[in-house]
Amino acid sequence: MPPTPRPHAFHLQLPPHHRAAKDDQGSDLGGLPYITIHAYNKSQSIWKLVKSLEVGVCLYCEVAAKKERDNKYVEDDDGSDEVDDGEEGPKTMLELVKRCSRLHTQLTSLYALKHNGFTQFELCQIILKVLTLLSATVDVRVKKGNSTHDGVSGDDACVEVQQSVSAMVIDDTLTAHENKQQQGRTVSLHFDDMGCIVGGKFTDEEESDSMIKTLSDGRRVIDLGECNDSNIIYNDDSAIELNFNQAQQHLEQDLSRPLALPSPAREALLSVALLLLSKKEQLRSVSNSAIFRKKATDKHDEDRWMLILNWRSLLRMLLRTAPYLDEHKVGTPPMDSSSRTNAVLKRTVKLIRSSRRFFDQGIRPPDYNGQFVTSPDATARLLWFNLKSDLLYHTHSNSCFRALILLYLFHPSKCSSSFYLEVMPQWMSSWSNVDRCPEFDFLWMVMFCRARKFVGRKEYNWGGLRKLLLTHAGYWLQIPVGGVSSDKSFPRVGRAGKRSFPRSLKLFVGTDSSYEEGIDFVAKVTKLLMHCSGPHDTAGIGNVHGEFDMGCENDTEHPEMIVSEGTADILRFFLFVKPYFNPSNVGAWTFPLGAFLHYLSYELCHRIGIIAALKTLKRDHADAYSQLIIEEPYLDCINIPGHEVVAYLDNLLPLCQQALYSKNGTVSHAGETALLYLAQVDPARVSPPMIDFSLRALGVSSVNLSHQAPAAISALSRLLQPALRHEPSIILSRLPEMLQLTLAGIDSNDQNKTTRTLIFYRNLLMWIPCGGTIPLPHINQDEVVDNSGHDGIIRVGKNLMDSRYSIVASSSYDKAMNALSPNSVFTESEVKGSQSTEILMQEAMMAMSDWSLSFLDRIFELLRAAGEQEKHGKLYGPGSSHASADVALAKNVSRILKETLTFFFASMDEETYSSALRYVTNFISEETLPFAVKDASILCQAVALTRFDQNGVDRSPGLDALVTILTENLEHRSNKSAIYRLRCLAGAVRYSGRTLLAHRNKISFAIAYTISKADDKVLLKTGCKLLRHTLASQCEEYPIAQCLHPMRVNDECNLTALGASVRLKGDRVLWHIPSGEQIDFCVGLLDRFALAPLKDLGKVDNKFNLNQWRQCLRLLRYSLRGCIGLLLDDAPDAILSQEGENCPREKATAVLIKLASAESNKILYGLRKRLCLRLIDIMSLIASDTVDYESKLNGLENGGKKKKTTPLSTDPKVCSEVMELSDLLLTRRGAHHKSANSKSIWRGQKEILSDFVLSSMSNYIMTFRSRLNDDLFRGANSYYKDGEDGGKTISRALLVTRIDLVMQSLTGTASTQIPRRLRKLRGPPSVHARAHLFSMEMTFETLKSNLVSDVEPVYALEAYEGLIDSLCAMACHPNINVRGDAIGIGKLASHFTWTGSKSKPDLLHIIPPQ
Repeated sequence: MPPTPRPHAFHLQLPPHHRAAKDDQGSDLGGLPYITIHAYNKSQSIWKLVKSLEVGVCLYCEVAAKKERDNKYVEDDDGSDEVDDGEEGPKTMLELVKRCSRLHTQLTSLYALKHNGFTQFELCQIILKVLTLLSATVDVRVKKGNSTHDGVSGDDACVEVQQSVSAMVIDDTLTAHENKQQQGRTVSLHFDDMGCIVGGKFTDEEESDSMIKTLSDGRRVIDLGECNDSNIIYNDDSAIELNFNQAQQHLEQDLSRPLALPSPAREALLSVALLLLSKKEQLRSVSNSAIFRKKATDKHDEDRWMLILNWRSLLRMLLRTAPYLDEHKVGTPPMDSSSRTNAVLKRTVKLIRSSRRFFDQGIRPPDYNGQFVTSPDATARLLWFNLKSDLLYHTHSNSCFRALILLYLFHPSKCSSSFYLEVMPQWMSSWSNVDRCPEFDFLWMVMFCRARKFVGRKEYNWGGLRKLLLTHAGYWLQIPVGGVSSDKSFPRVGRAGKRSFPRSLKLFVGTDSSYEEGIDFVAKVTKLLMHCSGPHDTAGIGNVHGEFDMGCENDTEHPEMIVSEGTADILRFFLFVKPYFNPSNVGAWTFPLGAFLHYLSYELCHRIGIIAALKTLKRDHADAYSQLIIEEPYLDCINIPGHEVVAYLDNLLPLCQQALYSKNGTVSHAGETALLYLAQVDPARVSPPMIDFSLRALGVSSVNLSHQAPAAISALSRLLQPALRHEPSIILSRLPEMLQLTLAGIDSNDQNKTTRTLIFYRNLLMWIPCGGTIPLPHINQDEVVDNSGHDGIIRVGKNLMDSRYSIVASSSYDKAMNALSPNSVFTESEVKGSQSTEILMQEAMMAMSDWSLSFLDRIFELLRAAGEQEKHGKLYGPGSSHASADVALAKNVSRILKETLTFFFASMDEETYSSALRYVTNFISEETLPFAVKDASILCQAVALTRFDQNGVDRSPGLDALVTILTENLEHRSNKSAIYRLRCLAGAVRYSGRTLLAHRNKISFAIAYTISKADDKVLLKTGCKLLRHTLASQCEEYPIAQCLHPMRVNDECNLTALGASVRLKGDRVLWHIPSGEQIDFCVGLLDRFALAPLKDLGKVDNKFNLNQWRQCLRLLRYSLRGCIGLLLDDAPDAILSQEGENCPREKATAVLIKLASAESNKILYGLRKRLCLRLIDIMSLIASDTVDYESKLNGLENGGKKKKTTPLSTDPKVCSEVMELSDLLLTRRGAHHKSANSKSIWRGQKEILSDFVLSSMSNYIMTFRSRLNDDLFRGANSYYKDGEDGGKTISRALLVTRIDLVMQSLTGTASTQIPRRLRKLRGPPSVHARAHLFSMEMTFETLKSNLVSDVEPVYALEAYEGLIDSLCAMACHPNINVRGDAIGIGKLASHFTWTGSKSKPDLLHIIPPQ
């Protein structure tokens, strides 16, 4: 493992207390972020876990299967991350399955931490180890004459070696057989040779810690652990001479053995293999797509090595998984569920497809035995030789379809040009033999897509393929051809039928649904069509003056303006289908044509990006670039002339305009994205006419086009960033009109239009500030680095944007653009003045300042028009689904409104903010809107967000202005008015930072006022929310909102270009970090409003009051939701001093708690355990009172006397509060815990802003560097690609949000990390027996005494286990709603995996025999 990991840039941007002290964690890890140390330790644990995975014969012995391991602690029972050094392999099959599942879980969580975890060499070893386990088969033979039983003899063992040979080709199988002879049977294990590592020079440390061994011929293969060298046999191809019948017999014998691993283990390991093979950047340099310099003078080529996987072994695995691939075979009776069977098969298919990059094509590292290519196209030629007869001569048969599927699955990712030129005519012949079969067409298109990279455009005539695609496009896209006559006497030809693959073979194609299958089909069609366009296809036939007029008189005057045949055919096809894009022309063809337009525009965008990337590579890596052209000949002719790009744009943009207004919402969205792709090709010329086109639909004169407004606003959102980045004047000159026309989009009567308008404003505020720039605080803005000076940031190339825009700066492009006809869309835009960018910027900022108040007016009107929102649970029956949809839609609108208002106030300068704050303050003070209380709370939250002062300290002027208004004369207001103002106050304090301390008395008074009015349930709930938000704002870390501002300048006035991707380097994120005073305030609130009332319930003189119990438990629940992150399981010093175990969130919280006073530390110490014990007591009482409740109620016990039970036990509200509190204590480690949904939303927002030309460009350059064996991809570290030179197009707001999501994910994962850490620290059951805290002997008097008495210390994990036992008892409650809530404890299984099996005996013991 690497001695010192390098943190990701996101790790370094976390708050300072998330770093270990320099003298902590050892000399190497000191000073690193806790999350980096945690990822490093997790990768070491995974490495040990992989090495411990072994499949031995003992797993299949009857005695071993029943053997009890009483004296050994099994780590797999608790799902712990660690595997002790030198631990033996699994002794039972169940233990093996658990380890496989744990490997998948831990590997997934490791990659979520932004850390690769393994070097290139280690990654390849894990792949070989996992594939070897997946290929293992078992052979159990029963001896004849033994008719009694299959016992086990203790010491009898024999070793038997057999050879298996594939029928396709003489096999090179590596088999390791282990036989254990028992009474009457022999168990044999067989391992296929899944691959090897060839070449390379590794250090002694790498060799000693590896899982491989070196053979005599230099190959490195996986070491099978238990097997000795004498048990491993390498079959020499030259030494085996078998005829076909013998080979077939050996294959049948080989395939007759079942797979050794059970389906759950195989499912987990298949997921692991897919996850590892998805790390393409790390593995490209060891795959058959690696680029080796012919002149091996570069230092990176001195120790090159390759990973080779055996395709025959994968084929045998596939045939064992799905024997029915051969129509003459049937599988064994199903032993698993259909879902698991399908999952295993789909993952096996994906595994084979992902392994194609590593099949042996005869390529070797330059220094490997002095040979660079040993046997060209070895796998590809062998595969085609065995399949071509079925494909060419057995058409329309199962064997033909099966052969094509095998070719699709096993064809290597890289073949030579000579091979493709040899087989492509035969492929075309096989394709043409079967018509109107979509699956057959799709697979052949995939094969030609693979071939296109390695066949030069001058070497093969792609015209035949292009014409075939365009001929069948009418059928594929469901375009109606021919009319229908009203004369019934005229004969009508029936629609031609279509063929399909047998249902049993469709799973091997790899698509998950019919929708995905159709989308992939259209994507392949457009990919091939775009490849067939451009020069060097065939002689040009389309001229610039005829069908595609570019303004020339004749062809001889401008020979360079001739459109190539491929481009002409595609444009001619679009002229044919243009009427079908009309918004009113709706039919079966609408969606396929929309998808076709979307993907063709993307392919054009992608090709422009590759052309720009090649220019950069030619400039920066000239030597390697020449080798790349040799490896992929098609790159020599990939360039599209400028006039052809203009022809594409001129013909596709009108189709985008029509698709934008389609009645089909999906097609309208496809039109938006297609418009974005085309605008990113040339923003300066495409954006102005498209923006003007959208604005026309928003004008007053377009009252009859009001239905087009939502689509037009969405188009503006898409076009904003490309135009702003390339030519800011395009947006700035139109910004005042744009702001004025879009304001009407905020309409309370049209939720769809309102949502799209808010999204437009959200995107606008990401790039353009509202009022002007703001200065950065006077703090150290240097690069955030680790101890070694690394900042976790990389750059893909230099000046990528210059290369990107140079494509549309050629002379042919300018000539063609100037020669367009007057009817072209490019001539529709009007010129907007000629002022300088500085003047336009000043005017735009003034317009934004003026617009801000108008925007707030529209928001106020939206709040005034709000009605009562539907909630879950109000409706039952048929209307419930509609109510749920309404709730989901309302939540989505509220989320978008919250994001828009957050960006709105965060992007303001001080002057504009002051004006807007006064405006909001007046609105809040003058009006009370009970139905709009939630959105009004969002408004107050946004205006009170933290801003930083000149020293970088957070402050909240918004809270200063609102607190007095919202807390004034509460006792003299009506309940509705008080609820409205307190709810607004709860929103205002949520992210207000340390400013809240100045108003602690007023806020505490407001909370106390609501508690005193406990009779009003709504008022009490509002006070509980205020308490929760107050606690969360003071004890949680969150970014200062003003960091989202798009234009922050330092003392040198360095200003990022408008619309440019923000850079993380040199611009650190500022955080609100709780101080000791804030934590003391939180502890005081918790003690006053939650802990003290809880103790009051236990006083002797306190009479039982059910409402008092409900109120107390509710206050406790809301308090914990706000400050549960402060409740640790041990003292802060004890947590910080622990070595080996590392939960980043827990250690960072311990650092914060040490800042608090001694009194606060005293209250917090052990509080989590005490609360768990009190909840256990309450649930014990409930269980004691309600067990066999009907008998007690009827007096059938105790001699016919009815037992008196406490109303507490039968009250569903108390039971619900207790269970929710248990859920909080078991699963929450902070107020922010749901980051998964936020990540999905963030990805969607990022997708809208992505520059796909730049993204394609950077991805291609990164792929090139990884194929060259760049040092960046050989280590275990992960880096952030920063700025435009990193291929990013991201705003400052989204970048800060993403880093905040990293922080939230730490809180979410802590809920599973901490229980497992406690489990490991406690030790095995033989050392520390589990204490049973749940008791059926609890009485109400005992409960009251426990509430006021000091409890004896108990281990935290025992308290959690007691809670789970108590929740199991609640699942037996007589109330059906309580039982239903308690059954939901199944979600806790991932946090406490070991409690399930241990709770069953306890539950059975509790249930009385009768």
